[in-house]
Amino acid sequence: MQSMASASLEEDFQIISSLRYDPALRSLSTEKAADKHFHPSSTPYYLLPYHQARLRNAAECFGWKKALSFLQKDLTQLSEYLDAHILDKTRPWRIRIIIERTGACTVEVNPTASIDPLNMLIPNREHTQSNLWNIYVDTGYITPSAFTRHKTTARDFYNAARVRAGIMSPLDQAEVLLVNPEGQVMEGSITTPYFRRRRPVSKGESLESDTEPDWVTPPLSSGGNAGTTRQYALAEGFCAEQIIEVADLIDGEVCWLSNGVRGFIRGRIVLNRLDDGQGVSPTTTTPPPAQLPQFTIPYIHPIPSVELIISSLRSNSHLNQFNVSTYDYSFPAVSLAYFLRYPNPYSRHVLTTDVIDRYVDPDTKRLHTIRLHLKKSKVPSGILKLLPKGMGGSDSSGQSYILETTIVDVNEGWMRTESRNMEWTGILSVVEKQFYQRQPLEGALDRLQGLHLDAKLSEQTTVKTTVTFHSRFGQGKLLGRRKAEAGDQVVEVEDEAPKRGFFTSLSTAGIQRTIELIGLNRTRDAILKSKQGMNVVLERLRSGGIVGVLEGMRQDREAIVGPEGPWKRVWLRGNGEDDEH
Repeated sequence: MQSMASASLEEDFQIISSLRYDPALRSLSTEKAADKHFHPSSTPYYLLPYHQARLRNAAECFGWKKALSFLQKDLTQLSEYLDAHILDKTRPWRIRIIIERTGACTVEVNPTASIDPLNMLIPNREHTQSNLWNIYVDTGYITPSAFTRHKTTARDFYNAARVRAGIMSPLDQAEVLLVNPEGQVMEGSITTPYFRRRRPVSKGESLESDTEPDWVTPPLSSGGNAGTTRQYALAEGFCAEQIIEVADLIDGEVCWLSNGVRGFIRGRIVLNRLDDGQGVSPTTTTPPPAQLPQFTIPYIHPIPSVELIISSLRSNSHLNQFNVSTYDYSFPAVSLAYFLRYPNPYSRHVLTTDVIDRYVDPDTKRLHTIRLHLKKSKVPSGILKLLPKGMGGSDSSGQSYILETTIVDVNEGWMRTESRNMEWTGILSVVEKQFYQRQPLEGALDRLQGLHLDAKLSEQTTVKTTVTFHSRFGQGKLLGRRKAEAGDQVVEVEDEAPKRGFFTSLSTAGIQRTIELIGLNRTRDAILKSKQGMNVVLERLRSGGIVGVLEGMRQDREAIVGPEGPWKRVWLRGNGEDDEH
């Protein structure tokens, strides 16, 4: 496989493979195996040779010579290496092998639920499963790249597809099919899909004479991953490769799914969401690719919390921005870091934080908090140019208050937050809403993991951010009104804003739109800084605990106000950086 450009060597990601350790594999019969050289029962590590080949192919693609050197171990050596991480060989485990470009290898081991050992073999007519997974079709499309063809830690586009499909946990019995720009199915977000082959039967030909497999899976040319169970299914003759057009999918048709942790799973295509029993609004058919938003997969992931989706849309005179991110830390750690995030090196414009109210609801057991943040901020100069003189307030004020409300449900593993500006709302109202949710990694037990700062990848936390911008410029009495007589009628007309050159030609709606776009551009940068700040706090929490976080806060506060103390600087100077949030 052709190596990538040398620029890829600077990217911050790892190649990975997830597999199952299960002592029950030893009991499987080899009687019907097509591949006489390998059978799943030959090792308790499910399909280990395929995982080794997958990692080698990825290392070769990205040009990681040191990683390739490590992966030259034979199967016996690799098994012995993994054995050192298995504490109890009588129970099943979910294993995640992580390879760095330096050749360093990390093995993560987490408990996983027991499954029928037959699920790890090629499905046959006698073997049926009562539970069917719902299989949805992604409403966006993804451009194929090395990050779709090989399994790496750069998996944000998979998570984004699951969010769009309403799949919020790896424990959900649901899957979403990824689609390329040509409208072809690539793969599932965590599985390989298999579909019934459509056979064109000519006159006089019988189906009994057809020796082709009953099932087909998308070819690698469609952009999907060379999954381990996919390779196993092809080697056993269970399926063949065939391009699968989204337009050819049939609502309700039964399919198979597979991955290296759960084996083979039966599912059904759901095109009409009213039929899936989850109360989701219906979608009839998938739009053609030309109407779908494109998500380009980034090659560089500089921080653990990586932006997944960033899009803007206009509706009901509001401008909205959406963002979905993932933190590689447990929910308790992320929620704690949220309340300890100010100040940090990326938010030194935050001067003070005060708790206005905090209580636990006796019925729901949820923690409710209201806080008030004082920040160094001012109306951007680009917006001031659009306003009548004096409307933006004093240029020397330099401070604004942000009202923040949060609700935390520790039992269910989620946190909902809302932040809004309390000043200049007549010019631009900005409301940021976030929803943090615990995401146990595939195969993990369904219980809260605690802080788990030393083994932070036992679960992840996703956050969906929605920022709404609304300018009321020119509405109501913002510009003031005066009465004017027109014949026998008395009408109200807006006071004219002072003439400001080119901008006098803009309509009120145009100015509103411009103000909102300026706010949008500033917020994009603020969201990135917010993520970077959260990661600083999380790293301080991991390395030094609460004491480490408090010491970091002290140093950041001194950098803001200096050694003479905060109040003199805050209330007497108050001139700020051009930052928000």
